Amino acid sequence: MISCPRLTVSGLGGDSGKTVVSVGLCRFWHGKGLGVAPFKKGPDYIDMEWLRRGAFHACYNIDLFLMSREQVLSSFCVNSRNADIAVIEGNRGLYDGMDVEGNVSTAEIAKLLKSPVILVVDCTKVTRTVAALVKGCQGFHGLDRSVSRALCDAFSQPRTSSLSGRLAGTWRSPSLAVCTDTSGPTSLSITIQFVSSWSIEACRCRALGPITSVSSGRGSVI
Repeated sequence: MISCPRLTVSGLGGDSGKTVVSVGLCRFWHGKGLGVAPFKKGPDYIDMEWLRRGAFHACYNIDLFLMSREQVLSSFCVNSRNADIAVIEGNRGLYDGMDVEGNVSTAEIAKLLKSPVILVVDCTKVTRTVAALVKGCQGFHGLDRSVSRALCDAFSQPRTSSLSGRLAGTWRSPSLAVCTDTSGPTSLSITIQFVSSWSIEACRCRALGPITSVSSGRGSVI
C-alpha cells in the first residue's frame, strides 16, 4: 500500500524545465524540515544527482520499461516509507514512451502510483495556446483527474509567462505557478512564483498546508 504523499513533475518534452522545478521543490520542502524522497523515471544518473543534492536524500530510478509494475510499486513503497513526501521527475513528454501507446510513459507511472501531476509548460513566445496544450494533456488517455496543475515557465520573458499562466487557468484547473529567470550579472537563478492557492492535500498530506512561494537557484543546488 502506498502511504507517502507524492507528486509527479512532467512536461511536454525534454528540456522543458522538469529538473529545475523538481530540484527546487525538493530543496524547498527539505528547507521546511520535511523528509523528501526523490525518484527519477528512466535509467538516468545525472538528474538523479541533482535531485539527491536538492533533497539531501538518495534518489531512485523507477521505470516501466526496465521494471515490472510490481517492482515499481515495491521500490516506491520501500524507498519512500520514511519520507514526508516523494517527488517523482518524469522524462521526455508526459505521454512519451517506447511505443505508440505510451505504455512505459511518465503518465503510466503517475497512474500506477496514483500520483497528481504538475505539467511544466515552456511558454516562450506563446500565450493563449498554452491553455489548449494543458487541456489536451489533462483529457488525454485517462489522466483527466491526475494532471492537476500547470506550471508555466519562460526563462527570458516574465510578462509572457505570467499571461500564459493566467490563460492556462481559464480551463478548469488554475495555473499553479510561473517560473521566471531572476539571474543577476554573475549568478544564475530561477524563481518559482505561485499564482494560486494550492493545498498539498493533492499529494495526500493535509498536515503540510498551502504552499505560497519557493525560490530555487540552479547554481546554489550544490
